Amino acid sequence: MKTVLFIAYNFPPCGGPSVQRSLKFIKYLPGLGWQPIVITTNARAYPIQDPGLEKDIPPGTPIYRPASWDVNAWRPAFTKLRLGKLHAAINTLFALPDGAIFWARAARPSVRQAIAVHQPQIVYTTSGPYSAHLLGLWIKKTFGLPWVADFRDPWSQNRLIHYPPGYRAINRRMERRVLKSADHIVTVSRPIAQSLSDSMDGANTPISVIPNGYDPDDVPLLAPAETSKFTITYTGKFTRLRRPDALVEAVTSLVDSGQIPADKIELILAGSNLDAFIPSRPPFTKLGYLPHGELSALWQRSTMLLLVQDPSSENNGAYSAKLFEYLAANRPILAITSPSNVAADLIRQTQGGIVVSHDPAEIKTVLLDYYHAWQAKNVRHSPDWEIIHRFSRPELTARLADIFNQLAGG
Repeated sequence: MKTVLFIAYNFPPCGGPSVQRSLKFIKYLPGLGWQPIVITTNARAYPIQDPGLEKDIPPGTPIYRPASWDVNAWRPAFTKLRLGKLHAAINTLFALPDGAIFWARAARPSVRQAIAVHQPQIVYTTSGPYSAHLLGLWIKKTFGLPWVADFRDPWSQNRLIHYPPGYRAINRRMERRVLKSADHIVTVSRPIAQSLSDSMDGANTPISVIPNGYDPDDVPLLAPAETSKFTITYTGKFTRLRRPDALVEAVTSLVDSGQIPADKIELILAGSNLDAFIPSRPPFTKLGYLPHGELSALWQRSTMLLLVQDPSSENNGAYSAKLFEYLAANRPILAITSPSNVAADLIRQTQGGIVVSHDPAEIKTVLLDYYHAWQAKNVRHSPDWEIIHRFSRPELTARLADIFNQLAGG
């Protein structure tokens, strides 16, 4: 079996969506002839932990967890002291490109040891954090191994990152070095691939799109829901750009006007930062962060699943990792996003739900239509399973293994 040195800062027991892509690749790569050798960090760097995810790590997988002085490990203490903004400032101003840079440097002895012991044929790095790619750049220069760099999100063009004056240009230069030095670039959507290609400054590094997906082991096909309430479920978090304001306004208006009785509708939200965005009153139910293994049961008792995205054109390349699990869960999706977003395109292609803009009036109309269909026990949902199955994690991992095989010479 061939071996790949797999650099993944976010790895179980880390929880949240950032861990899923790496974890599922590692789960299915051995069946395709590739043994991952994992370089990650220690658990104290993870503000959200989900130990249940460790069941997907193949037995015997070598895992190196180099200890380091890590800015991210300070986050819980700063948050407890209500100094979250100070932590963010330290992370931005003094840790380039991000708080994991000290980990990336401290990991070098572990990398040397792993290469000496396991003799990998390929190096794979995934971001964020982007420091993982700087570790990959060092490995490429030091050992000359073929290198695949995976971008789960944009880097210098990431709108969620507040760069002080001049810092975006610094990150752009680091990004360009990675793009020009890697042997193959992988990312999650065509718009992000195009953005990365435009940043290459004349280099011709191949770029492949391998989107996120769903694991059939995690999302069994659910039977149509029979619920005592019209139940809409959201899993994930909100941000300053991904806001549920229009949804809250629409639902509140429907309930206050009596168009939907308060005891006949429930919005269930499972995530880590809901209080800043969601009222603490019916029909809103906030569950906080749930382990990934509990989400399927939550979807089982849902009439619809909710997707909320940043509506700006700069976000058109973001699918949202949860979308693929939503599609596999066999529930209609209410997607509040830009109509030109790749997620909106996929929902239309798969007939997986309905896409609306961040317009309370439009959202009200759609919710009322679905509520009446639910009342009549006539919520129709016939997605295109042939398209959805293309996003299964085993199939997507096979595409990554093909890239590894090409770089390793067959």
